[in-house]
Amino acid sequence: ELLDADKLSTSGPLICRPRRDGDSFVPLGSPGRQSVSDMLTNLKLPARARRKVRCICDDEGIIYLAPCRIADRVKITPKTSRILRIQLQT
Repeated sequence: ELLDADKLSTSGPLICRPRRDGDSFVPLGSPGRQSVSDMLTNLKLPARARRKVRCICDDEGIIYLAPCRIADRVKITPKTSRILRIQLQT
């Protein structure tokens, strides 16, 4: 995934963690905040795949629900000058 590096809010490294109850974010193209649980249900991911989902987070919250969707706030726009590439390895 490609993200706008200048839109990240972090004073340290990004965090990669399993999803937690109550997690939510604004997915790319979404009109508003959505729970991670609802998003995974809407994507019709099987339970085994849901257990493998990871949350990549900065200080403000989820920037990438891997491997499903990035957060709208870090999307690349014509004004983007620096790009962060996140690549998953399994």
